[in-house]
Amino acid sequence: MSRRFGRLKRLQGPIVAIAAVGAVLSGLVGYWNTYRTVREGVTPAIPTSALPADAGPLSIVVLPFANQTGDPQRAYIADGLTSSVTADLSRIRDAFIVPVSTAVAYRDKAIPVKQIGQELGVHFVLQGSVMADGNKLRINAQLADAQSGAQKWTEIFQGDLTDLFALQDQVTARIGNSIGNQIVILAARDTQTRKSGAKAADLQLRADALSLNPWSLQNERKVEALSRQALAADSGNATATLGLAWSLLLQAYNSGGDLDDDARERLIAEGGALALKAKAMDPDNPDLYGALVIQAWFQGDPSASLRYAEKRVALDPRMRGKGE
Repeated sequence: MSRRFGRLKRLQGPIVAIAAVGAVLSGLVGYWNTYRTVREGVTPAIPTSALPADAGPLSIVVLPFANQTGDPQRAYIADGLTSSVTADLSRIRDAFIVPVSTAVAYRDKAIPVKQIGQELGVHFVLQGSVMADGNKLRINAQLADAQSGAQKWTEIFQGDLTDLFALQDQVTARIGNSIGNQIVILAARDTQTRKSGAKAADLQLRADALSLNPWSLQNERKVEALSRQALAADSGNATATLGLAWSLLLQAYNSGGDLDDDARERLIAEGGALALKAKAMDPDNPDLYGALVIQAWFQGDPSASLRYAEKRVALDPRMRGKGE
């Protein structure tokens, strides 16, 4: 739901300053650390006993990126990408990401993605490769649906080896954001087959998929309806509680003249109360503090807005300077 900050139609007053807190995505923890993480994780067998039989619709494994540069000394580039992309995707709330130490067992093995999906219990498989031409790098990434084996997303990145850190930051951020959105959309589409008895998680997943659409009051009311259904199915669901809070606060902020003052105040009051309830349930969720930023702005408290924004960045440094 961090994407919802970007759905505010008008950033003004204190929110402008809040959205500018910090700098850009931090990127690599360090190539040596990621190289050791992947290389030292070589395992003779795949420890599937520690994995769920079915990790659910929001589940993915990042297979080790293939080093196709022709230079074994450049293997650290592919390994660094594998580790950093896995770490970035692990920040997706309610998602299951196979750890690098398990994924590394599939290095250089020609195994169909459907088989990998069955063995690891995941819905999606991300594969990639790194190629080089002199000081130029070409990075390919592909997302496949492990249930059907079909490729769902692909992208090519190119850059200069002399600016490797900036290139890796760019690739990691774009893969993380694009794949995060893609698996939400695709997984939500799959839940549509469960017309009755849908779980709270399924309903909220559908709401999250709708929230990726361009802003409109009509679309946001559909998001609200799904979040309310999710809460009706599970009143203690923190994700649904926060999802409804976001939807109500966004409607109040973006609706302009479409709502009268009383309706707008009701949205603000309920949205704020739900955000505080979600805070008690899951205080370490960075998305929560984005909603509280808006609530504090409604209350005319810019210092509280700034505190919440700083807390949000502290919990998820990727949010620095993104304004979403």
